[in-house]
Amino acid sequence: MSSQEQLIGQIIGQLKGEGAQDIQTKVDLESEYTMRMIGGHVPDITATIGNGLHLYVVVTSDALEDERAAERWRAFADYAQRGAATLHIAIPKGEQELLDGVPADVKEAAEVVEL
Repeated sequence: MSSQEQLIGQIIGQLKGEGAQDIQTKVDLESEYTMRMIGGHVPDITATIGNGLHLYVVVTSDALEDERAAERWRAFADYAQRGAATLHIAIPKGEQELLDGVPADVKEAAEVVEL
């Protein structure tokens, strides 16, 4: 299992513990999860908490190698800035240097979560 899949699994566990509904992920960890497109891109995780939609982007060294990552993240940041969702950037605990690879405008629109 990749580090991205491990982080996604941790986030899903936390979301379930918080009572999140409609949890969806692009990584098929369990068959109950499906994909949701936002701005033509698929977030790593989406979930509804209360009445709010939450988007999660999992940033690992592998994710930073994806040449379209910044484009995807900007689409999610734009969606969040329009008040349509809350954007979270999830990174492995102790690896804050990964945030250097995330565009500043995306970081400004998101909450950082270390797992």
